[in-house]
Amino acid sequence: MSRLLLDEMLSPRLADALRQAGLDVQAVAESEPLRGLPDEQILELAVSQLRILVTMNVKDFAQIDKSWRGSGRSHAGILYLSTKSFPLNASFVGAVKNALVARQDSNSLPASGQTAFL
Repeated sequence: MSRLLLDEMLSPRLADALRQAGLDVQAVAESEPLRGLPDEQILELAVSQLRILVTMNVKDFAQIDKSWRGSGRSHAGILYLSTKSFPLNASFVGAVKNALVARQDSNSLPASGQTAFL
């Protein structure tokens, strides 16, 4: 089973829903010491815990991924969410949960060093 780290803008409600579905999830927003850390430190945390980072912050993390690749560094995977696919409305948590569970069940979450859009 894959391990996930939800970036800060993803709510603890989503983390709870994913845990109830049986996924191993940690959420930055649930931990006071993690909130407000720079993006690179969040990715480093994901690496240290062998967790795939789930984020809506495509612009910043795509740049970090590119920089890391250029210097030979890797991560456990990054999964991007888009508001085009998952509008920020009342259905967001359920829709993202269902999509992540389906990806987990089909073994199609990004592998180490890979990125993907959900």
